[in-house]
Amino acid sequence: MENETKQLLDKILDKLDKLDNTQRGMLKEQQEMKLELQNMKKEQQDTKLELQNMKKEQQEIKIELQKMKKEQQEIKIELQNMKKEQQKIKTALENIETRQDEIYKIATSIEHSNQVLKAETDNMKVKMAKAEGNFTRMKEAIR
Repeated sequence: MENETKQLLDKILDKLDKLDNTQRGMLKEQQEMKLELQNMKKEQQDTKLELQNMKKEQQEIKIELQKMKKEQQEIKIELQNMKKEQQKIKTALENIETRQDEIYKIATSIEHSNQVLKAETDNMKVKMAKAEGNFTRMKEAIR
């Protein structure tokens, strides 16, 4: 019996050893799982931080875009003002051209008037020369 008891006790010890080894393996797996969970938590935290940074960058991009839109609007207004100024300059230039045409017509008219006056003066000189010639002939005839 003693042998049987010893065998039975050996079997029990064997099973206890196996149970102990299984428990140690499970504890080791539990430790590994805890470590893996900690790593996953750290990765999750890193991902959250990265997401926050991306949101911040997105907000900064939105602000920059708003600034660019405002600048674009200011450029459009400035361009409209420049077009208005250009139109004023065109109008002023057209007025100058109209005045120049008027002045040219007046100068042409004055030139024509001067030519007519010169022609009349020349005509009078011719008549006076004829009259002088006639007076000279009459004077010679009277003498």
